[in-house]
Amino acid sequence: MEENWEKYKQKIMGLGDESFKKSYYPELQAKIAELESVNSNLQTIFDSTSDGIVIHDKFGKILSINKKASEMLNINKDSVTDFSIADFFAKDINFSELYSIWEEVLKGKTFSIESTINQNDTQKQFFVHLAMNRAFWYGKDVVVAILSDFTQRIKYENELIIAKSKAEESDRLKTEFLRNISHEIRTPMNGIIGFANLVNRPDISEKDRSNFVSIILKSGNRLMRIIDDILEISKLGAKQVGVDETQVNIFDLLSELYGIYIEKAQERGIELLLKKEVATKKCLIYTDRQKLMRIINNLLENAIRFTHEGYVEFGCGIKNNQVEIYVKDTGIGVELEKQKIIFERFSQAEKGLTRKIGGLGLGLAIAKENALLLGGDIRLESEAEEGSTFFVLLPYKPVISQDEIEAMKQVEVAKKDKYTILVVEDEDENYFYIETLFKIKLKHQYQILHVENGLEAVEICKANPEIDFVLMDLKIPIIDGYEAAEKIKEIRPDLPIIAQSAYASKDNKAHAAIAGCNDFIAKPISLETFSKIIEKYLSE
Repeated sequence: MEENWEKYKQKIMGLGDESFKKSYYPELQAKIAELESVNSNLQTIFDSTSDGIVIHDKFGKILSINKKASEMLNINKDSVTDFSIADFFAKDINFSELYSIWEEVLKGKTFSIESTINQNDTQKQFFVHLAMNRAFWYGKDVVVAILSDFTQRIKYENELIIAKSKAEESDRLKTEFLRNISHEIRTPMNGIIGFANLVNRPDISEKDRSNFVSIILKSGNRLMRIIDDILEISKLGAKQVGVDETQVNIFDLLSELYGIYIEKAQERGIELLLKKEVATKKCLIYTDRQKLMRIINNLLENAIRFTHEGYVEFGCGIKNNQVEIYVKDTGIGVELEKQKIIFERFSQAEKGLTRKIGGLGLGLAIAKENALLLGGDIRLESEAEEGSTFFVLLPYKPVISQDEIEAMKQVEVAKKDKYTILVVEDEDENYFYIETLFKIKLKHQYQILHVENGLEAVEICKANPEIDFVLMDLKIPIIDGYEAAEKIKEIRPDLPIIAQSAYASKDNKAHAAIAGCNDFIAKPISLETFSKIIEKYLSE
């Protein structure tokens, strides 16, 4: 009836040549207007709901949809009859089960299910709550489906599940950490208190008394290390730790650590090796000595503790403008899946072994965070039962001695005794004039290289690192001076390039500056202007 309404409207109202009755009924017209208003209001409500509404016939063919359903399904209201409900369900849905539900709905029952639907064309998936019930619509027996999109809700639920899992894991690790710390503190305390009670007994020999005092001191030092670890990880977590950079000789620091750990290594029956891969003069850098000492100390402590036979080797080198310090062992190694969490706080890659050997599992977390504070990082290469190598990477900030500074000054002075100058000029007369200006102005030895196009200028700068100065004409063949200057600056960013051009407009000067030119000379070049440029870039 809906599609026939406009056709019969005029006839019912008694208007037009084909009216049922050539008369005009004001009351009927008013009623029709009222019905149209109601229909318009219902359509507005139908389209303004936040849920999708889809109306089907009993075979599942779509008859009508509201605005939200049109957006969700990505179909136009005018083409809804080309689709059925089955077109939008995911391929892995149980259609026999859906058919059973459909049959029950046609019998008058209301069903609600949660399912996945695929958007037309894009195949974008939505998680929906689907409520279906039977209804009567424009004289037809239909099924009305309400689609409530809860894709975002599913996302939030998954995020909550992950967050809950992480919180539970964190809580579990912290609980285990507290249990571990209780054990770790009680162990040295037992040694301290127990042997302190025995040390004053009159029946104890001097040899035993001396041995007891030694145990008390060792236990005290162990307890202090535990307390230091707890305090340090707390400060690092609260971002209350600063960096105090001083001059540090890396090899001296490693040698000091070698002296500390050689006895421990020998006690465990393993070899401790110190390798130097960097020149002595390069060992002096700026960094925080205490933090670097702490990092290597923790790595060596772990390496010796988890190596039962073989060796522990450590050393340093300079690679890619970074200081690389490594600690390598032939110990138990770390499984690949555990390498991801080994630097996290309150985690230990091998819980069983750590319980047997001792420790809080904070050493690597402290080392990692200290390395980050120093502007570096720590990485691990390891295989289970094949040993581990930890690499500490730090920015290379060399300390330059006064003698080196003076030597560099002497080199600079020596360099300025002779200049290599590149003139890029395609006009012979202009080049001869520029060459004459250099003869007048430069008193020191110099060599002039001359090319006539931009491409040659770039190539000669690549091949001649000794070039000290470039005078670049902007209007030259093959590639112009702007492009040539830009390419040269990519190769030699510190090389002075002076643009020269007969066109000295603001735009040309700005363009030259953007291309990387350090200065600009307008043609014809006066001796006075040329002298100022020479004094600025090639001091006498």
